Amino acid sequence: MFEEKKKSYDDNLANRRKRLAALYNEEMESWQYEVLGKVETQEDRKARIMQKAYALRDAREKERQEFVKQRLDDQWRDSCDDARTLDSKAMTKFMNQERVRQIQEKIEKKQYLSSQENSFLEEWNRQLEMLAKKDAEKEEYRRRIDKETSDGVRQQVSLVKIFHTSLYLILLLQCRLKTMSA
Repeated sequence: MFEEKKKSYDDNLANRRKRLAALYNEEMESWQYEVLGKVETQEDRKARIMQKAYALRDAREKERQEFVKQRLDDQWRDSCDDARTLDSKAMTKFMNQERVRQIQEKIEKKQYLSSQENSFLEEWNRQLEMLAKKDAEKEEYRRRIDKETSDGVRQQVSLVKIFHTSLYLILLLQCRLKTMSA
């Protein structure tokens, strides 16, 4: 029985090794086919590199031409007194408008903060009033309970006095009745 299990295990192991080797060989063939299929010829590589080089050269030339055009426009504008005057006036007008906008923004911010502060103070005062009202209610409740307790104690004391007086009178009557009957 042990021999049969060992033989079965060995056969199973051999089958798994064969399947693994087949899988490995299949993957290796697939990889080799893929690698060999991607081999680039010297002409293809040269064409690809030339295409990149031409694209870079064209981009650099376009940037250079734009820069030159911008500098020529700046030079013309700087050499023209009327254009400089107009630019100066436009800049001054823009700066004045920006200053007015900033001042208005500052005023609005102060108003907003002031309204926020006022609403905070109102809420704080409302909460203080509510706390004061609760404290007054607690004090009134304490006074009422103290009065009720005091009244209850007085009533109990007066009942105890009445009881003691009644007991005294009963004992006194009993003594008189004994003395009368004796």
